[in-house]
This record gives sequence, structure tokens and C-alpha cells, in this order.
Amino acid sequence: MSKPSRPDESFHAATLAPVLVLPIACERCQTVGMSDFPRTQNQVIYQQIVKTPTNGLAVASLVLGIVAMVIGAGIPIPFLGLIFMFFAFVPAVLAIIFGHVAFRSSTKLGGTGRGSALTGLVLGYLTIAISAATTFAWIVLAASSVAAR
Repeated sequence: MSKPSRPDESFHAATLAPVLVLPIACERCQTVGMSDFPRTQNQVIYQQIVKTPTNGLAVASLVLGIVAMVIGAGIPIPFLGLIFMFFAFVPAVLAIIFGHVAFRSSTKLGGTGRGSALTGLVLGYLTIAISAATTFAWIVLAASSVAAR
């Protein structure tokens, strides 16, 4: 059996990364050959999957805006609309508050949740506008019926 020569350094053709070429002796046939160690070894590469952060306040604003709008659809109904207005007002105000906070924080998160926050804001303000318009219409109708007497 001949003695192995000293290790030699060469470069990988595709990546130009240094590759250590080692002399290796076969245990069965006792021949000496050169082995490019990094290319013959199986490597396991672990890749971390990074999820984009979610904006919880934007989602809360969207859900509360939808709830306020669904409940607020009953506001124009006479007398029963007062109950709907009371139950739609709280989610609408919370949707507006959460929407503003989430819209501002979406810039820190790279725009994540910006659309949900904006939709929650629009639905919250729309519910408040329907409540205000219906209340104004009831006051005008009550004043005109009193003045007609």
C-alpha cells in the first residue's frame, strides 16, 4: 500500500468555493485515490419558514365592523331600531378605535393588515352615519308631526 499524499485544495467549478481534496485509501483493494470530500457527503439543509406577522387589531376591527353593520341594518326600523342602534353602537366604536390603531401599526409591520383595518374603519363609520341619519330623520319627522297639529 502506498502512502497517501498531502491534502490539496481546489475550487468547485460552479460556485468557486474551496474544496478540500483528500487522499483516501480503499479498505478492500488497498488502492489510494483522491476524494473531493464535500461533494461526496450528503448534506442536510434546514430552512426556516418565516411567517409574516398578523395584525390582530386589524382583524378585530374588521370583525367588529361586520358585526356592527349586520346589527346596524335594523336601525331604520321604527321603534325596534332603537334597540338595534344601541347594540350596533358599541361594536362600531370599537371597530373605529381598533381600526385607527391597527392602521397606524401596519406601517411597522410592512403593510400587514392595512386593508382589514381600513375596511373595519369604513364599516364602523358607516354604521355610525346610518345611526346619525336615522336619528336625524326621526327628529325631523317628530317635529313635523308636532308642528302639523
